[in-house]
Amino acid sequence: MGHRSSTCQLARVGKAGRSHHSSIVLRTKLAIRKAVEFLCLTVGDNGAWSDFPTNSSGVSTSWVTAHVLWNAGRVLPEGIATRALRALISEKQASGGWGFSASTPPDADSTAHALAAIVTTGGNVSMHEDSAKFLLSHQKDDGGYATYLSKTQLARYRKRTSETDYTGWVQSHVCVTATVLEALTALGRTDGADVGRAVRFLRQRQSPCGFWTSYWWHSRYFATSHILSALWKIDMEDCGSLVTSALRYICNTQNPNGYWPDHAQTGAPCVLSTAWCVRGMGRIAKYFSAVKKGASWLLSMQCDDGSWLSAPSLRIPPPHIRLPEHYGDWRVGRRGVGAIANDERHIYTTAAVVAALYETVKEE
Repeated sequence: MGHRSSTCQLARVGKAGRSHHSSIVLRTKLAIRKAVEFLCLTVGDNGAWSDFPTNSSGVSTSWVTAHVLWNAGRVLPEGIATRALRALISEKQASGGWGFSASTPPDADSTAHALAAIVTTGGNVSMHEDSAKFLLSHQKDDGGYATYLSKTQLARYRKRTSETDYTGWVQSHVCVTATVLEALTALGRTDGADVGRAVRFLRQRQSPCGFWTSYWWHSRYFATSHILSALWKIDMEDCGSLVTSALRYICNTQNPNGYWPDHAQTGAPCVLSTAWCVRGMGRIAKYFSAVKKGASWLLSMQCDDGSWLSAPSLRIPPPHIRLPEHYGDWRVGRRGVGAIANDERHIYTTAAVVAALYETVKEE
């Protein structure tokens, strides 16, 4: 009798656990559906998305559209995704690259996003070999990738003299190297000399605690999680220690409530940081408890219109600044050079959360 009673209790516990898991999966899928509805309502007349308005460069179209397609393209209605991809390709520049928008100089980060978006939405990436070549041309001697190559082009665009110091903007950037590696792995390049040099660069830049610091993002979780997403797919033996150290850092810095903090303020909860960490950790069994807590917190933060709001995270260092973490005059929540901005239309953040939540249910 005692044995049968214990067995029945275990069965009830198991059934309750499965029921709870099914409930979370359903909530997550409903949240994704609601977010997709928001993204469909915010798409522009030309099929593209726009966000992150600036003082002098307008709003981002190419980069933001590529980001949405890369992060949410798998769950967008086919017609919306196809039209957005067409709009993105129309903004490709003569160099083969994409910029913040069609009117700004092309850069490696936007181009990496665009190529990853084309792969994600099933576009013909073989038509964009010039773009892959443009992307690879941004690798520096240290193995990292720079956002921009030409100081002259930047000076001409910003209507400055050629003597303006752009050292900060044309050096290797950890966060850009992260997105380039993700794009290269999406294109099937999981090894090779260029990938190996980039991994060595990242090894040299990883902090003793396990994180990486971004140039263009105030949160250290952007670079850390995107590097993890790339390293999962890279076929190199020496990636394991980088991954282990980064995962340990992410797990050790998760708040008990499930979120990860923002670094522009004092440990405040941050939707973007949390989305990046959930996405970066994936479905690895050892860390799935942390992933579920993060995903549950994200579900609780969704707005009624299906979007998510986040703290200011995108930073625009003055072009001569090489180490933005040592710059002390940030204007938080503002626009322009020297500011830490947020996506005012919430499009970037919402797409990032969709990608994170999708990772937790894509096999369900």
